[in-house]
This record gives sequence, structure tokens and C-alpha cells, in this order.
Amino acid sequence: MSYYGSGYASQEDYVDVYQFEEEIIDHTEEIYCSPIRRANDFSDIQILEDHMNRVFTRRNILFCIDVEAWEHNQEYVTEIGVSIYDPRPQKLALTPDIKTYHILINDNRDVKNGNFVPDHSSNFSGGTTHILSLKQSRALLQGLINHYFVEPHVPNCILVGHDLRGDIKWLNKLGVSIASDVRKLDTQTLFSYTHGLAGASLQNALRTVNQPFAFLHNAGNDAYYTIMLALKLCDPKVRRLTGIDFFKDGEARGKPRYKKAATNKSKFSTASVNGLLNQIIG
Repeated sequence: MSYYGSGYASQEDYVDVYQFEEEIIDHTEEIYCSPIRRANDFSDIQILEDHMNRVFTRRNILFCIDVEAWEHNQEYVTEIGVSIYDPRPQKLALTPDIKTYHILINDNRDVKNGNFVPDHSSNFSGGTTHILSLKQSRALLQGLINHYFVEPHVPNCILVGHDLRGDIKWLNKLGVSIASDVRKLDTQTLFSYTHGLAGASLQNALRTVNQPFAFLHNAGNDAYYTIMLALKLCDPKVRRLTGIDFFKDGEARGKPRYKKAATNKSKFSTASVNGLLNQIIG
């Protein structure tokens, strides 16, 4: 029996992770043995199991940075989002408490998206948007990375991103230094193990795991929803409930087809009471 005790104040705060490990083992074995599994490569299933062992067991902090740039010139950074899930004080919390911050770059506030990429810079769902210069933003990000990824501060932290290579490229462009050997979790890659890279956008992945969202392409919102996606993809219970590891009855193998739907708007439908009851309770 193992415990995750780092950062806890007392024995009462320790979390027994044996139950989590059992859930991971059971679900992974189910995937391996299923003839209708989506993942073809056993090595992908092993990587998925490794990520579940790091995240579902509450052993690691998840740290995400998202960057938005001007659609007409990618050298102009317009927004930065930071989202941090620290499981240490949350023990067996039913819902995660995720710290999320949104920064507007004062140097580039005169440039706006809207032609090719939605302008949601004023639609941060997490509260206050902070206005900082590029220099201040660089110092803030470097301070956070030094705290969360440089020992002896926090040795168990994972850098999370949806297309993580792009996020690391942005950090380098901003002059922010992060070691190449930090633990990483790319939600786009993890999602692609079952659904392929084609169409593996943050929006499609969130819909697939039944995670509501709004105002993507706001850096703060994107960082938050990327953390939520990581938590869901690394939760064997969620994977079982959503069925994302297995082909559904009548579903053809190959490239998934994602339904196009308007974002940030309600979808209206007429339905009978009995129809809704059957849909809700099965």
C-alpha cells in the first residue's frame, strides 16, 4: 500500500493511492484484451498507463502555459494563460481546484484577432485579466517555472499542453528558459492514441470527453481547459464512462468524423418528456 505524502502537513492528510492504482490496472487490462480497442499500438497503451499513474494517483502537479499571438504576425504575442492544478492540498476533492491566470500583453494591445482566429481576449472566464508588459510577463513566467520545475521547490511537476512542442517554442521565443528533460504531457498526443491527429483540436477533444467549454482562443481559458482535458484523459473512470478507448457499435474504423457545431451558443431541440427521460437515465 502506497501513500502520496509530499507536501502534506500531517498523517491525516495522507492519501492512500492503492485504490487509484487498481483502477488504472483494471482499465488498462480491459483495453489490452478488447478486440474493439481504438489504440493499435501497445506502446501507446503503455504510455497512457504511465500518464494515468502520474496524474490519477495525485502524485504530480500539472502546469500549463498557453500563448495567443496576432493572426497577421505571429511575432506579436497578445495573451498568455497560466493554469496550475496542485493535488497536494486537495486530497480526495470531488472537483479539482485549478488556479488560472490571464495576461494581456500591454505592448501589443493595439493588435486584435478576428479575421481568422476569434478575438476572445476580453472573455476570460476565470475573473480578472492582468495587464503586463512583455518584459514583466517574461519575468513572471520564468519565476513560475523556476518555482515549479527547479528543485528543491517542487520535484513532481508536469508541463502540460495541447501541442506541447508549440508551447515550448513560444516559451523560447519569449526568452523563458525551461529544462528539456522536465516531465511532459501533451494532451493532443494522448488524445491521438485513440482518435488520431487529424482533427485532434482542443475543441474536438473536449467534446469527446464531455467537457463543457466556452470562449476558446482566450489564453487563460485554453490553459484551464487543457488542464481539465489532461485530468479527464488520465482518469480511467472517465475513459470508461465516455467509452473513448473503444469503437462504438456500427462505428467504422479509421479517421473519426467530428460534427461541426457553433461554439459559445446554445443548441436548441424539441423533445418529448419520455425521450429526455430515456436519454438522461438510460
